[in-house]
Amino acid sequence: MAFNVDIRTLFLFYAFFNACIFFFLLLISEQKNNKHQFFIRIYTTGKLLQTITWLFFGLRGELVSETFSVIVANPMYIFGTAFDLFPFIWFKKENYSKYLRITNIVLVMFSATFLSLTFSEHGIRSAIASFILFLIFGSGGAIILSNTTSSKTQKIAALLSIITAIAMAFRAYLTAFENVSNSLFSETPIYIISYVLGFIVPFYWTILFMMLLNEDNSNEIIFQKNTIALDNEKLANLNATKDKIFSIIAHDLRGPMGGIIQLGEMLSGKLGKLSNIEKEETIKIITQTAKSTHNVLSNLLQWAKSESGLLDIDKKSISINELVFETEQLLKENIINKSLHFKNSTNKNSFVFADFNMAFTIIRNLVANAIKFTPEGGTIEITNEQLGDFMKIYVRDNGVGISRKVIDKLFHVDSNYFTNGTNNEPGTGIGLVLCKEFVHKNGGEIGVESEENIGSTFYFTLPIHN
Repeated sequence: MAFNVDIRTLFLFYAFFNACIFFFLLLISEQKNNKHQFFIRIYTTGKLLQTITWLFFGLRGELVSETFSVIVANPMYIFGTAFDLFPFIWFKKENYSKYLRITNIVLVMFSATFLSLTFSEHGIRSAIASFILFLIFGSGGAIILSNTTSSKTQKIAALLSIITAIAMAFRAYLTAFENVSNSLFSETPIYIISYVLGFIVPFYWTILFMMLLNEDNSNEIIFQKNTIALDNEKLANLNATKDKIFSIIAHDLRGPMGGIIQLGEMLSGKLGKLSNIEKEETIKIITQTAKSTHNVLSNLLQWAKSESGLLDIDKKSISINELVFETEQLLKENIINKSLHFKNSTNKNSFVFADFNMAFTIIRNLVANAIKFTPEGGTIEITNEQLGDFMKIYVRDNGVGISRKVIDKLFHVDSNYFTNGTNNEPGTGIGLVLCKEFVHKNGGEIGVESEENIGSTFYFTLPIHN
């Protein structure tokens, strides 16, 4: 089958087509604040080299000699082809092995230099050029495919590159060892395929390259939106934290401290007029108020440290039974004052791997809440059970319970929900927020089940191993 096509005209057409792409990319690369400018300029350089190459091939024998074509045009085409591939390989270059990138550069430079010094007959030179292109297309495609993070667009370019490499390998073999004509329109199918791929694939790469830039821009926009959303969420949390702190300072610290001052002034002014029973009762109220205020202040300071990242976590093996025992001793006066039945039903051989101070704070706050919302004569029980690699601890009471609407507000700093206990004990809500944060910092989860007028069960999990 024969085709009456002027191959020089075809080469000049390819030169014109590459020139159009070159000027288009040149305009894009000069845009200000273009983060892809480096990659675009590499690709643009490749198109410039290919434009000059096709001009040399199309005008060979007229404006350009055969010798000049061998020395300059052929290596220029090698570099131009490599520059087409480099942006696909280097895009997000931190994902690729430095060794593979350097190998590819050395391969191109060596191949172009070797070809420029080859003055063999046309068939041998064509075989060498085909083999060099096989190495460039093949290695480039392999580098892209070897990375699991390559995008779909990059993988398409890699597959086209490998297909072209296979065609070039067959052409090199037939030209060198089978003495088959390497004419563009030879009846040998592999030559037709190799020439078409060698010409068309770089054009298609341009489309893929623009898609790759668009993909990265889209991903960048999504990333920026997610970052903005995250920053807004953090800002909202900070504002909620600020409001919560101001609320606690204004009501739950200032109020009790004012009460202590008033009681102290009363004692100092009427000390001689008060009976021993009145003095004892007043001192008891001052002590209880001071303890309650101290507890609020302690929670507030720990929470502030946690929010600012200044709280160190020192995890170690902790006995649940001993932790509950220490909590009972700390809150024993509160338990006695309300005639509560406190049961430490935890297993003496149960251990968790967590920060002691945080674990103690969690149990202390949950037990303090149970005391606060359990009427006189009620029962509080602490139990535990092992669930796989976690220990689940329960704090049960038969107190006033919590409504479903209120449960949804617990553990949230922005809920602004707090209520007084059965004996009007003040509450801030900060204790449960702190519990949730400390549980999560130790790798566990926290929750609650409750029914009004029946009681509540707060539970949390902590890992038992490192």
